[in-house]
Amino acid sequence: MRKKVLITPPLTVENNSLRPEWQWLVLSLLIGTAYCWYCLGVGFISNFTNTQYINDDMLVHFLGWQLYRNDDWSWPLTMTSRLQYPIETSIVYTDSFPLLSIFLKLISPILPKIFIWHGLVAILSCSLQFYISSRIFRMLRPNNTFFAILGGVFFVFSTALAYRLLKHYALTSHWLILWSLYLILNPKLDKKAPYYNLLIIFLAAGTHAYILIMNLILSIGLLYRHLFYEKQKVLFLIKHTILLLATLGLSAYFFGYFSMVGGVGAFGWGYFSMNIDSWFNPMGFGLLTPNLPLGPRQHEEALQYLGLGVIIALVAAIYNYFQQRVSKSPLLKSSYLGLTISISILFMLGLSTVVMLGSYALFDITNWFDNNSVQNFFSMLRASARFGWPIFYLIMIFALIGCYDLLNRKFTHKIALLLMAGLLTIQIIDLIPMRNAIHHNIDKNLERPAWDSDFTSSWWQTLGNYQHLYFFDKIDKDINGYPIYFKLGMLADKYNLKLNRFYLARGTNPYIYQQLNEFANGNIDNQGVYILPAEILQQINPQIQKYCQNLDNYYVCTRNW
Repeated sequence: MRKKVLITPPLTVENNSLRPEWQWLVLSLLIGTAYCWYCLGVGFISNFTNTQYINDDMLVHFLGWQLYRNDDWSWPLTMTSRLQYPIETSIVYTDSFPLLSIFLKLISPILPKIFIWHGLVAILSCSLQFYISSRIFRMLRPNNTFFAILGGVFFVFSTALAYRLLKHYALTSHWLILWSLYLILNPKLDKKAPYYNLLIIFLAAGTHAYILIMNLILSIGLLYRHLFYEKQKVLFLIKHTILLLATLGLSAYFFGYFSMVGGVGAFGWGYFSMNIDSWFNPMGFGLLTPNLPLGPRQHEEALQYLGLGVIIALVAAIYNYFQQRVSKSPLLKSSYLGLTISISILFMLGLSTVVMLGSYALFDITNWFDNNSVQNFFSMLRASARFGWPIFYLIMIFALIGCYDLLNRKFTHKIALLLMAGLLTIQIIDLIPMRNAIHHNIDKNLERPAWDSDFTSSWWQTLGNYQHLYFFDKIDKDINGYPIYFKLGMLADKYNLKLNRFYLARGTNPYIYQQLNEFANGNIDNQGVYILPAEILQQINPQIQKYCQNLDNYYVCTRNW
């Protein structure tokens, strides 16, 4: 009978490790900054005051912070009444990086009047992306400094991360996912890991709801792994389940998750979903690989393309796996069963209700979700493709480790590193279209006129005499492509006004229709300015229309002209 061979870390003779951890932190900052310079340009990452650089969802994130910043402190600390007057709303629902916004509000007096944090977050996220991923490779293959550096750079050139640089900067915090994976995959069981996980949950809650949910699901894998080796399993399970749920509840309360009104649902569940071929489909962002078909309901949100360099490494890793004749996957080992469960949950959530392979629907269970309460629950997770990110990174770890092990057996250590560097070069070249798309997005923003270029009337400068700005139109754009909610948000910030509505990830102001009816019936806020579409204005009593004027193609109404 053949003797089974187990995979073991390769022996190396490197003596040039970066020993003090601060050296790795400095290297991480340098590589993270260099990558942001490569993708975003110096102008973007050094910009803190020019709103021309940002667009679409970035405007929402920026204005959520900017209006919150100039409001009084409230409790929970993320609350502001300047987004949905007269009720308070948490900036959790403007995706304004609540934890960072709280810190920046504390030092607001020393910041510029307009402060844009996107470039700062990009550098922070990309630096920590390199640092945590390099620690994973240092942990799994000790004393291989150059391999850890190469592996970290592979992770920085992640399409799942790079796509967020187009418009979702809080969602670039993939390092929190990697930190969870680091704790789970650590061969040396660290008894402090479940407590570190509580810190991750708090940080994730203060970053973005999707990052929080992913780390919660990964907590199953971490706690199960520790539970497997515990003697007092029941006591351990009860203790750490209570700690996890308490941390989750307190964090959610602290950051204002419970403040939402007007419903939690949103369009997109089953549309912004993964495709089974997502890991191999460049979706227009690969230079060396062809695009694969998408389903009719799918979107670039599903982008999790591994890149040609990683795909080649994956093929080598699979070959190495079978050549080593390992009897079963490490993920099926008893202590990693929890991680397998976590991955399965994430994979099913990522695929959502329509499982697609290319343009073919393998099966559709949408009808199972006809119940309104079930639909509302899952519609909270509308961008479900994001739940594939932890799996995406696990595949990258498996591919790079397996390929490196194979090359180390076949060649000298130096040749193995050179070949890994060659794969990294292929990866970078293949992902040039991703970098170009980010550059094009920024250039397009800079070509637009200033946001207030169509405000020619001097009356707009009198808005400081009012307190409230009411807006009843659907979200639309002006002639220069600026969303109306952004223009009004900028006016509200400039003149210290409170808005009655804003574009939120979830929830709406239940008072909007009441405010409109009160206005139509002559109950006009003496401290308010109303912006109305023509179709609504025409339906209002002529006695009320006398308070309205057409200013720069905006119908503006107020008692106090």
